[in-house]
Amino acid sequence: MSGNDHFATQFLALHGFTGEGADFSALSSSISGKWHCPDLPGHGSRKHAHPDEFSLPSLENTLLGSNRKTATGLGYSMGGRLLLNLAVRNPHFFARLILISCSPGLTSAEERRQRRISDEKWIHTLENTSLNKFLAAWWEQPIMRGMKNLPQHERDEIFARRRNNSPDGLVRSLQNHGTGVLPSLWEQLPEIQIPTLIIVGAEDQKFREIGASMAEKLPRSNFCIIPNSGHAPHIENPGATADRIQSLLLS
Repeated sequence: MSGNDHFATQFLALHGFTGEGADFSALSSSISGKWHCPDLPGHGSRKHAHPDEFSLPSLENTLLGSNRKTATGLGYSMGGRLLLNLAVRNPHFFARLILISCSPGLTSAEERRQRRISDEKWIHTLENTSLNKFLAAWWEQPIMRGMKNLPQHERDEIFARRRNNSPDGLVRSLQNHGTGVLPSLWEQLPEIQIPTLIIVGAEDQKFREIGASMAEKLPRSNFCIIPNSGHAPHIENPGATADRIQSLLLS
């Protein structure tokens, strides 16, 4: 790819719950382009974001703004859900989408209700225990077990960044951006004409199934499985993830 900024790929990368923009450091150092990896409301530098800043119109204003250049949108987990919502509302902003371990939402009202009940338990933990205890419990979920395979110094660095969050900010994030709160976009997937790369980890069976179902509905999609990784392939195996993204950009 050209090193000229005028022709460089513009990336907008949105992190997952408890994360921050720095989670994309390995990808952004491996893939040339102009990367914008903001902290989302309730996280990192925006841990004290005002409640109004969590709405989709507010996110459109802060993340897309008046930028008229098309961008490659990249989103992981919660960030992927938000990216899909932004793309449905602003299809002409995105030249491509890269969705990592992402779900378009839950299809039934009962599923959404059950997920909100589950999130309320996490909210109760955030409000009644220390942030360290919440993070330890969050990382003990089966879906996060791939992170335990990282070298100790990498785990320590990531966990240290997570401790910069605030319980109140994470509570607002769950209340506004949880899977049980955001609308389901399954029915809108066939209408999305943006070229989309769906990435999942080989050891993340749940999101392998979700990703395969998404690929069937998205008319211009590619589906790839990253070896030796679970729910966070961009962190657990960034080299292979970067290679697949590069292939998309050069195609």
